[in-house]
Amino acid sequence: MGSKSSEEVRSYMQQAEVFALPSQTAPNGDSEALGIVFNEASACGIPVVSTRHGGIPEAVLDGETGLLVSEGDDAQLSNALATLLGNADLRSQMGQRGRELVLESFDIAKQTTILESFYSDAVASRRLPDNR
Repeated sequence: MGSKSSEEVRSYMQQAEVFALPSQTAPNGDSEALGIVFNEASACGIPVVSTRHGGIPEAVLDGETGLLVSEGDDAQLSNALATLLGNADLRSQMGQRGRELVLESFDIAKQTTILESFYSDAVASRRLPDNR
């Protein structure tokens, strides 16, 4: 399909029933960080199927916002996809919970406020030398 604009990608995601992106550890030991694409899918209300790997479980809550399978297990991956594709109610529930998770835990304004409070606390607790 080639390169797509963010609007096109959003449109495709909003039409999807399930978002699937399995991952596996690279030969050098590198693993998936918290991929933003998982949050993007969840923000669109789409349940996610992926692997229990790296930072993915932080974005995809197994059994809540999607289904996670063991790395490299094609049968588990196939079963997870079949489970969601065969159950519209479960897809809807997981998609809604995924959207809620993104709004609760990954909102940039909320996270910035939390980060700023950490910095404020650190500065406030810093002891100044007597000669200021």
